[in-house]
Order: sequence, then structure tokens, then C-alpha cells
Amino acid sequence: MITKFKDDYEFLSNFYITKNGYCVEAYYQASKFIEHPEVLTKIMSMKPGKGKRFANLPEHKSLIRKDWKKVNLLVMENLIREKFSNEPERSMLKNTGDEELIEGNYWHDNFYGSCDCENCKFIPKLNHLGKILMKIREEIK
Repeated sequence: MITKFKDDYEFLSNFYITKNGYCVEAYYQASKFIEHPEVLTKIMSMKPGKGKRFANLPEHKSLIRKDWKKVNLLVMENLIREKFSNEPERSMLKNTGDEELIEGNYWHDNFYGSCDCENCKFIPKLNHLGKILMKIREEIK
């Protein structure tokens, strides 16, 4: 079981920047603002962490595409599929074998991951990121 996307498994993180400069997190955050190209462009010009914080500012909430809750998982899956469509990332994901992939975190994200802090102890861990990665890994095999 792989429970942290850092060190040898940092490439599984959405903040990982591939050799060709692709970063899932940047595209994911920008995708929220498809109807507002000025916000989308600004996010894409930032480092991924800064772009995420910018995208999630309260004043941007009303600019997020109206269908986001319906499409966010599909957007994420498509972005991750793109990330692992090229080498060496493709082989790196394949080489995780049959390990269960869990995006363990401390920032209370139990939708895409699994926060193991005391406050989240009884909250369901949906781990959608891990599930998407495992699905794409099976497709690659």
C-alpha cells in the first residue's frame, strides 16, 4: 500500500511537474474557470500551490463554472490520464504494481484523498485520486 505521494512516489502527486512541464493541479484549478479566461490564464502563470490558493479565494467562488460539481471527477481523470500518457511517468505508474494507492494528507481532503488527522478520524475517506490512479494504471497494463 502506498499512502503518501512524496519521496519515491512524489510523481503520483498532482503537484508533480513532469519533464515536459505538465502539472495536473495547475490545469485542474484553471479548469474551474473555463468561462473566465482571464482567471484561467492567471492561474496557469502561477506555481501550482499559489494557483490553487488563488483559485480557492472566496471572491472567486462565484466565477467557478456552474457544472463543476458534476464534472470535476471527469476533469481530474482526464488530466491524470494525460499526465501518464507519456514516459517516464507512464512506466513509473505501471511500476507501482498492484499496490493500493491512497493520497494520504494532513489538509483534510477526504474527497480526493485520506486525511489521517484527529479531526478527520470518523469522516469517510473517498480517495478519488487514488482510485483514478489505480484505474489508469490498469488501463496502462
